[in-house]
Amino acid sequence: MEIASSQVTIKRRNVALWLIIFLFYLVMELSYYFFIFPYHGYNGYLYEFDISRFLVAKLFFLFEIFFIHLFIRNLFLFGFSYLLIGLFLCPNLILYQYMDSPPYLFLGIGSIPIFLGLMKNVTLRFKFPRISARRQNIALVIISLILLIPFLYAFGLNLNFGLLNLETVYIYRKEIADMGNILTSYLYSWLSYWIFPFLILIGINDKKKGLLILGLFGMLYLFFATGNKITFFLVFAAIGFSFFNTIYKKVFFFYLFLTTLFLSGLLIALFYEINFVQDFLVGRFLFLPALLNIQYHEYFEGEKLMLSYSFLSFLNEYPYHILPARLIGMEYYLPETNSTNGIISDGYINFGVPGIFIFTFLASLIVLYSSQMRLSSKFFGVYFILLLIYMESAFFTSLLTHGIVFFLLLSTFFLRDTNEQSGN
Repeated sequence: MEIASSQVTIKRRNVALWLIIFLFYLVMELSYYFFIFPYHGYNGYLYEFDISRFLVAKLFFLFEIFFIHLFIRNLFLFGFSYLLIGLFLCPNLILYQYMDSPPYLFLGIGSIPIFLGLMKNVTLRFKFPRISARRQNIALVIISLILLIPFLYAFGLNLNFGLLNLETVYIYRKEIADMGNILTSYLYSWLSYWIFPFLILIGINDKKKGLLILGLFGMLYLFFATGNKITFFLVFAAIGFSFFNTIYKKVFFFYLFLTTLFLSGLLIALFYEINFVQDFLVGRFLFLPALLNIQYHEYFEGEKLMLSYSFLSFLNEYPYHILPARLIGMEYYLPETNSTNGIISDGYINFGVPGIFIFTFLASLIVLYSSQMRLSSKFFGVYFILLLIYMESAFFTSLLTHGIVFFLLLSTFFLRDTNEQSGN
């Protein structure tokens, strides 16, 4: 009887996930049809319906869901894959339906859960000494305070609380454009993506109020000093994913929240012309990276830059006078725009179609390795941050500039086996 009851619970849990992910996909399609295309078509969005592309997109989405449920058993990999198919794959499938983008763009994204499923028996875990909880907390505090020094030197304590009106962010960032330096450019992501979120999560997990307060104040300082909106929302993401005791529940309630928010945001935009949710969250964070994949493909089609603008410049001569991100910004947007690309378009412009799958395979190895560190489920929010980086950053840039290597070191020496301590 207990086995039968457990199977019913698992089936209900799976059905609930299927329903919410399909509802999320539907709301994303409605957002594209009623808002993104009509209001932002000038950026290059199209609406050219084709039944064959429509069916291919839906069938591939179904395939991904069933593959995840059949082949991915590690709960962190399962949760990450569910985040990926909604936030990363879904916008690219919708643009494939209506813009006839090449299928290998969405196939590349979909290859990540497939790689994770096929490598489920591969062990990447190595034996390293783990720093005790007390020493790790002291080390994180010291590191965070040291890395804050360049920001205090550059921006001081002149915080702009007017940034709570998020519409003023871009104006403020233009005003302070010359205040930063090379250290703040590199260390910003280390602090806002990893160190401060970890402090918040450790503070919540271990009931350490001091760490929680330091993490929150650090994130808020970076936001009010630099005007980078992603910092503001990472605070809520880090805290939000610490709720609920299973990854299934974290993923379900995350998509329930987004689906409700996006649908209400769409209705408010259409009836009251208050567009923040649709402009910023749906448009800027979800559909724009998908559109940039297409634009990078169009601009660099047939070329292979072979990282000649980066650390392999000694092997090949870079054929342009400015970097790819600025080229795309000048071609499709404004001259001063820096349109950074994610790992899909980064792989394509450097090594063609094979490059997409090379980079997604390497990205999968990073996710696989971190999942084998046996982190507490309280830290699942870092996988959301990792996914955002994959969506919006070039692969090798993400390793150092956006701190993925630093994340792996933290996972290995600081947070390994915390699931045993917390009982998760």
